[in-house]
Amino acid sequence: MIIKIENKTKALIAAKFDIRRSIGQFNEDKGINDKTVKIAMLSAEKEALEQYEQYKAQARTSYGTGSTVYAEGLDSAKIDKIRAQIRDLKRQIDNIKDSCAGINANSSIQLADETLATLKLYSLI
Repeated sequence: MIIKIENKTKALIAAKFDIRRSIGQFNEDKGINDKTVKIAMLSAEKEALEQYEQYKAQARTSYGTGSTVYAEGLDSAKIDKIRAQIRDLKRQIDNIKDSCAGINANSSIQLADETLATLKLYSLI
């Protein structure tokens, strides 16, 4: 019984990685990998801008002494520009994601005969 389970497990693992290989090749052929890299780059830019957005110029008045202390930061015009850039980056990311979803929804991969036979044998398709 253990040998049969081992054979089943081994066959299903092989099928799993054949499917992963096929998907990887599909993604490479359709440019999905490049788009994923582009999404990661745009996301990093967006995160950096979101950090800058936090640096607002501030003025604080001490009630005890009546003195005002100014802290460096970005003025509201610069913050508005940063927010506009963040919105633009979000749009770009969403457009790329939509493009990838469209490619994936309208495509299929070809599995090896052995993988198909294994999936059918264990009633997975």
